[in-house]
Amino acid sequence: MAIRALKWPWMRFTSSALLPKPLLGAGASRKSSGCLAALTPSRQAFSSNGLSADAPASGPSETTKYSKHKTPRKRASSVLAELRRIEHSKSISANAAKNFPTFRAGDSIEVKMVTHLSSTEIDTYRGVVLGMRRNGADSRFLLADVFLGTPILNNIPLYSPFIKSLKVLQPAYIHKGKKRVRRSKLYYLWEKRDPKYFSIST
Repeated sequence: MAIRALKWPWMRFTSSALLPKPLLGAGASRKSSGCLAALTPSRQAFSSNGLSADAPASGPSETTKYSKHKTPRKRASSVLAELRRIEHSKSISANAAKNFPTFRAGDSIEVKMVTHLSSTEIDTYRGVVLGMRRNGADSRFLLADVFLGTPILNNIPLYSPFIKSLKVLQPAYIHKGKKRVRRSKLYYLWEKRDPKYFSIST
């Protein structure tokens, strides 16, 4: 049975024995042998145990490890982060030396501050803690107070050296000391703008 030549070149047989006679020419044997060599997998490079001993080396046996240098911006950020960590530890030690009590949202507290370190005038703030933003040495707490019948909101740094004293007047002032509030932020009380939630009687 004669084998007809296929229509498309990419459908031709790779074996010279199966190629149609019109396609065989003077250099067909060399071309077909070259094609077969290219299509035949190399048995020297692969074996059951991986690469054989006579396989050519693909690269150096030991790769050199290079350390990646940080950009100047990343190096500066790491230095600033280390400075903030040192400042935070010093601030915690300073507050521990002042014996400041711990407080949380919903407590009524009294804070006595000065305008500058050499000042002798002390300003007193009384109110309800609405929340605390912890950010290392830049930690702050929101204190809702009433001034002349108008609710005001004070954003006070927790580790400020201007704070001379801090005292908790009543824990869980929102619930009259019966139970703790569940939320860590009491912004919904500030939205009501009702002085009865923030006025502290002394």
